[in-house]
Amino acid sequence: MFREEKIFICFALVLMLFLTLGCVNDKTTKEINAGKPFTVFIDKLDGDLGTISNGCTFDVRLKDGKFEATGIPKGGTSPETHSYALVKSVNPNSISIWGAEFEYNSDNYLIFNNKIVGRLALKGK
Repeated sequence: MFREEKIFICFALVLMLFLTLGCVNDKTTKEINAGKPFTVFIDKLDGDLGTISNGCTFDVRLKDGKFEATGIPKGGTSPETHSYALVKSVNPNSISIWGAEFEYNSDNYLIFNNKIVGRLALKGK
């Protein structure tokens, strides 16, 4: 009986930690998943990600299970729109922009390879 109680207590503590850390940005995640548009500003990349580079801004929304992002690609002059679903991530605080997968934290900073590379902002109310 004592062993089961210890296991339950450990499980409860881990669950509370997960909910505290993993759901910190629950409001933003819910709004993104509901299809609310948001803007992504990228300004701290180490190098380029194909057509995504520092200074890029994207208008993004989740539509039909894919992230639809509109922006001007590196070296381009006209906006382009591309849609991609998440491929690898199981993190609920993840988005896809033109095939690149990013995460965001509770302060809405955009993260790529565990580094802050920009930020996101929900549009209007």
